[in-house]
Amino acid sequence: MKPQAEIKLPGDMEMVFEDRETGDAEKDAILADKERAVSTVWQAMPTAT
Repeated sequence: MKPQAEIKLPGDMEMVFEDRETGDAEKDAILADKERAVSTVWQAMPTAT
């Protein structure tokens, strides 16, 4: 089995989501849900020290 690559993010990296509101409540809810999902994965990644 091939070893997995290790990914480390810079400690000062920030996640920025732009244009969060579309004016459509359903689309806004979907975007907010996807933002939370991406943020959760990002927070689970180790940071370089």
